[in-house]
Amino acid sequence: MGKLKLAFLLLVGFIIYSSSLVALTPENIFQNDLAMIELLGKKILKSENQKAINFGSKRITDYLKDPDNRVNKLFHVTPYFKKDVTFWFHIYTVFSSHHIVLHDKENLALVYDVVEFDELKSSKLNNYTKYALQLRLTKERVKLVKKDFIYLQKNRAKSETQKKIVNALKKVGFNIPKSSKKRVRFFKNLSSNLRSQTGQKDKIQNGMDRYAPYAPTFKKWLKDFDLPKELMWISFIESSFNTKARSKVGATGTWQFMKRIGKYFMPYSRYKDGRLSPAMSTLAAFHLLHQNKKILKRWDLAIPAYNSGTKHIIRARRKLKLKAPSLEQVLTSYDHPHLGFASNAFYAEFVALSHAQAYKEKFYNLEKSKKKYKEIYVFVTKCSLTKDWFTKQLKRKEPLISEYNSHLKRKKKKYHKGTVLFSTTDLTKRRYVKLTHKQLRRKYPKNYHLFANGQSCSTK
Repeated sequence: MGKLKLAFLLLVGFIIYSSSLVALTPENIFQNDLAMIELLGKKILKSENQKAINFGSKRITDYLKDPDNRVNKLFHVTPYFKKDVTFWFHIYTVFSSHHIVLHDKENLALVYDVVEFDELKSSKLNNYTKYALQLRLTKERVKLVKKDFIYLQKNRAKSETQKKIVNALKKVGFNIPKSSKKRVRFFKNLSSNLRSQTGQKDKIQNGMDRYAPYAPTFKKWLKDFDLPKELMWISFIESSFNTKARSKVGATGTWQFMKRIGKYFMPYSRYKDGRLSPAMSTLAAFHLLHQNKKILKRWDLAIPAYNSGTKHIIRARRKLKLKAPSLEQVLTSYDHPHLGFASNAFYAEFVALSHAQAYKEKFYNLEKSKKKYKEIYVFVTKCSLTKDWFTKQLKRKEPLISEYNSHLKRKKKKYHKGTVLFSTTDLTKRRYVKLTHKQLRRKYPKNYHLFANGQSCSTK
């Protein structure tokens, strides 16, 4: 296929595919697009990833041994999770969103290739167009790898990409069957297990920048709740600490609470949604995690339960007839779709990210993290007020005051006595009740309004 024809077909396919995602105009489609797509198309047909660091690099994996004892011993890398943790550690610390890792979904040590989109990232296309094009080209690359699997069912590796596949198999100790029937079955299974994973390093970096103003406060709350400091990184797995995150199924906020469970812990109404406030949802998450640990007895069960719920783990525990089985025992002895790949991956991601954050100066830019930020206090109103009035009083002192209180959805709506507010300024006792750390732990955020009972408002 000629280069121009390839570029044209990729461009046409991209336009058709992405037309439902973003309005495309001649300006954002044809800015040096043919040359760029020709280059990208060539890289898709014959992957070139000389810049990519190989999985298993000692310089990277040594940090998983926690050489400076910075990670809680509860979350050290065990042999059972080593392959998965190593994979996710690379995803968080080496590869960014312009890298696509092609791998086996069951054996994460089996990595076939890393496809780079550096040229696309540095192009002048808008972000929506870049995203759609990268997604389209990734699908094309996956199709080509699957064609290589079909070819290898009956033939020896010939192309560079086919040789990469064979080398990847040898690296993890897989022997290609000599029997023709077994060989066909072997490569068919590999094809069905092929998965692409986008790198996350830049997303984690962005999350760290967003998290920086909250860090001093949340670290104190972790101590008050007697929780391991590593639990904070669950919010990064859920959303990269994106305060505006919303999933397709309705999970919302930095901790990605679904509405049903969110209402159990936080204020929720037509005009309030505690999930939208990073501070409110963090308090709720700490209550939930503390509750999970109390029920399940172990953190390696309580952490994946944040993602999948406790009921399936409780059922597994009953079936295994063990009071406090480890996650490894549950995963190896109890077969259930809610406790398979998802729970394994969630815990491995957590352990990997805990180690990445423990040695964050080795992988991320800490400029924003080094700044000094004030502690965020929690208040309950004695008086009614509007969000607009409250934020205007403090906007000069606190640029993030509106974000702190994003659980209040309407600026002009009058919120009644008992409304929860967040501020780094010590507000007047005449209008607000400042909650103590003991009070924050004693009740769920949806019940903080009770601390205003018996308190009278004074506007003098």
